[in-house]
Amino acid sequence: YPTFEDWRSRLTAFDAVAYIRGDEFRMRGEEGTQRLLAGYVSEDFFVVTGTRPQLGRTFSGGATDAAAVVISDHVWDRRFGRDPAVLGTSLSTIEGTFTVVGVMPRGFRLPGWADVWLPLAALPASQSHVLMRRDLNVDAETWGLVRAGVSDAEAQADLVRVVAELAREHPDIAGEFTSALLTSARDREVGDSAAQQLRIIAAAVLL
Repeated sequence: YPTFEDWRSRLTAFDAVAYIRGDEFRMRGEEGTQRLLAGYVSEDFFVVTGTRPQLGRTFSGGATDAAAVVISDHVWDRRFGRDPAVLGTSLSTIEGTFTVVGVMPRGFRLPGWADVWLPLAALPASQSHVLMRRDLNVDAETWGLVRAGVSDAEAQADLVRVVAELAREHPDIAGEFTSALLTSARDREVGDSAAQQLRIIAAAVLL
């Protein structure tokens, strides 16, 4: 995550970049505990995807959003029977109680494994240490929205520039990571559901 923060502050070819860390979201109910996959995301994640929720909102960045959750259409369908009154519903988990603030459109699965989305502030305590250690490579992704008028080659060069800077500044940790690959999110997994300018930085190994 510290590497991502450097990317976010130094990259100039992107309108926004976002960090996604996957973990379990164990939701309690009358039928027992349901295990979902959650994307714990930085504040610009939904800006990068360019997709609005079909109900409610995404994250505003406020302190109260630490207990907010945005659910996928298929969770809304299977768990709540597409009840339009789902907004404001409290979900009980082993980590605490979260409030549904939004429902994403049908077919929106970014990354492809995500059932629900929560802000990084909601990351379980047992996992939150990953946000402080530069030397810890974890299962995470960085997504970026390339600026209008910037070519893929220019965005790639911008990314490689920052990666090389960090390799020089942190030789013991990042010295071996001297390149990165920019890949289209549309080509990778989302088909027609993505915003036209969406791009993915497929260099999770650096994080």
